[in-house]
Amino acid sequence: MASASSRNQLLNNAREEAEKNRQSLIQYGATCANYVTTVFLLDTSTSMSGEGLEQMKKSFKDIINEFSKHPSIAENVSVITFGEEVKIRHYYSNDYGSITRCVDDLECSGGSPLEAGIIMCLSGIWSAPYCNMGPFHVRTRIVIITDGIPTQYDTRKYLEIYESHGCNETTASVIDIVRQIGRLNPIFCIPVGSNPDICFLGTVAMESSGGKIILKQKAQQFGRYAINMMLASTAIQRIPDECQFSREAIKLEVSRLQSVSEEDLDDICEIIENRDAYRSLMELREEDERELEKEYEERYADMPCVGTRVRRGPDWTWKNQDGHGAGTVVGHSQRVGWIRVEWDTGLELPYRYGNNGLFTEYDIEPYDEPRILEDQPIAVGCLVRRGRDWKWGDQDGGEGQIGTVYRLKTLTEIYVRWPNGNKSNYRFGYKQKFDVELCDPFDPDVADSLKKQTEGKTAGPSSCEDKISGHGNARKAVVTYFRNDSISYNSNSKESVLEPPGKKSDIATIMNKQTGISDHSSDTRSYRIWQWRGQNGVWNEFTKEANKTIESFNSKPTMATCIIDLNGHLCRIHLKKKKMVNTITKEVTDIRLKDEDIPSNF
Repeated sequence: MASASSRNQLLNNAREEAEKNRQSLIQYGATCANYVTTVFLLDTSTSMSGEGLEQMKKSFKDIINEFSKHPSIAENVSVITFGEEVKIRHYYSNDYGSITRCVDDLECSGGSPLEAGIIMCLSGIWSAPYCNMGPFHVRTRIVIITDGIPTQYDTRKYLEIYESHGCNETTASVIDIVRQIGRLNPIFCIPVGSNPDICFLGTVAMESSGGKIILKQKAQQFGRYAINMMLASTAIQRIPDECQFSREAIKLEVSRLQSVSEEDLDDICEIIENRDAYRSLMELREEDERELEKEYEERYADMPCVGTRVRRGPDWTWKNQDGHGAGTVVGHSQRVGWIRVEWDTGLELPYRYGNNGLFTEYDIEPYDEPRILEDQPIAVGCLVRRGRDWKWGDQDGGEGQIGTVYRLKTLTEIYVRWPNGNKSNYRFGYKQKFDVELCDPFDPDVADSLKKQTEGKTAGPSSCEDKISGHGNARKAVVTYFRNDSISYNSNSKESVLEPPGKKSDIATIMNKQTGISDHSSDTRSYRIWQWRGQNGVWNEFTKEANKTIESFNSKPTMATCIIDLNGHLCRIHLKKKKMVNTITKEVTDIRLKDEDIPSNF
């Protein structure tokens, strides 16, 4: 499995190579009339030595040789190998002699970084336009010739990490990238070698749209796939709808076009049966949108509602996916026992919540935490209410009801979940119209409305419980908090927070919930003291509550930001920059850590 940094580097390399492939396609290929683009991914790892390498070269040459026999369609080919290194051996061209010769001197060495090789195939996908063959939108296909025994890309030891007919971390990572690429681009696998993993390669092929396993004995026939696709695209337009594309109807129409072998007819029938794989991007995106909508549904009464603010729970095992911060529930997954969360970093993923039929685990839990805007006009987790252009009756449950943003289709079209369980999309600046407006939960009126909604809430058609059933660490979910500031000094502030703090604000209690810290005067643990600099240049100590919050966040692996209450003002602490920003006046001042430990009840 490639690490995140390695995968990013591979993607950058693929982008650079894509431009070279594009130029080569223009200079040495053909993109007029009937053409297709194919990326061959050839395994040159140590496990392919001997029989595997010879079978790979023969299969490849059989296909290229067949390409050369039908000049009515241009086959643009790019060749990539993966072994000791991942390398493009031939950029796009339809010079079949040159393409054939590029594998003559290939030798086997190193591991088998299949994942890295598939990522490099993006250089061929990004550089080539799709071709229209009648109703078919034919996109770049990937042909992998390998024994199906992948290794990690990052490893320096060329040992095959392999579990026969199983799925280890490496193969799972390959499948993950295949699903992403294979949504639009078919992937064909040709197993070679003495003991290829047909099961794994079959999974790779089937995870792509239109892909399949090609036996090495059928490689030459596969070379006719584009020709047969052209015949299929013509035949499908001539078959009456009532025939429902039966084999007999296809055979009849194809026979009227030209005489074909039984193998060709099988290919043509298969292409027509899999015609959904060759739909337009618009059709595929519409289908994706319909499928995506299902992920935002509320299915289970024992899960937090859409819009609930959450943090990592007691069974968290997902490292830093949450950015050590809060997130918002955006839907109940179709997968039982899983819930979808969008973290404030923008990452959206499913997590375990409750019983999945085998285990009961809680990766996340509801948490009282603000949704803090940085430079965005709006984001998932924000609170909203009727705006100046509202025209949707009592869809929100009535005047004054406050809902939660759970999805942004665009920055001007948002989806909101209301307390009565209704969910819909609304304008937020689209054509200068605002169906909803942002709410500041620290506004007393908003806070009062939220309190009344919580106390008087009645279960709507899609409503859910607000806390984990039977889960001891559950917290009631207060959904959103609002800010829109940046690190800049505002000299026009009417009120300054930069004075020594006085009486503790009630809001401090809310802010301490960021870390789960409660105010126990009997606590005798030691804490370091944080200070802030006033306008007079004097360093002042934060209150005990604020200090605990800052220290808790400072101890995290990644120094996050946090909100504290200072003299009744909400301030954002930027630990890395050692700055404090008043979220209302935008004033900025320095903070520092005093170099001594004192008892926590100072």
